[in-house]
Amino acid sequence: MVKESYSAEVPNYGDWSKGSHEINWSRLVYQRKYWLPKLLCIKINLLNQEDNIYTFKFSLDTVLSTDEPNFNEDLLFHCNLLQENIGACDVFAADSADEEYIQTLYVEWELLPPGKRDAYIVSTPEYF
Repeated sequence: MVKESYSAEVPNYGDWSKGSHEINWSRLVYQRKYWLPKLLCIKINLLNQEDNIYTFKFSLDTVLSTDEPNFNEDLLFHCNLLQENIGACDVFAADSADEEYIQTLYVEWELLPPGKRDAYIVSTPEYF
C-alpha cells in the first residue's frame, strides 16, 4: 500500500455563506496497474462452402515477430483472446496460404477405430 493525499474545498461550519476552506488528508491505498487496450480486431474469412458446410478462418489483424522482446507474452495474449472468443487457437505463418490452413482442419485417420474396448486395454503388472 502507498500513501496518497487528497484535498477538498469545504464550507465553514457547514454553511457556504460563511466562507470556505481547504482540507487535506492522507490515507493508505492499494497500488493499481492499468492495462491499456491493445485494439486488436478478429478477422473472419469464409474459405470454403460446400453444400451446407462452411469453413471459416478467424485471425487477428496483428502479425507477431519472433524477434520482438515480448514475443512470448504477446503470443500468449493472442492465443487467450482467440480461445475466449472462438474456442480454438492455432499458430500459422503470416504468409501461409488458405489451402494450407484447410489441410490442417481435416485428417484421414481415426484416433480409435470402431471395435471392442477390450482390444485396446493393455494389462500391466501390479506393484505393491
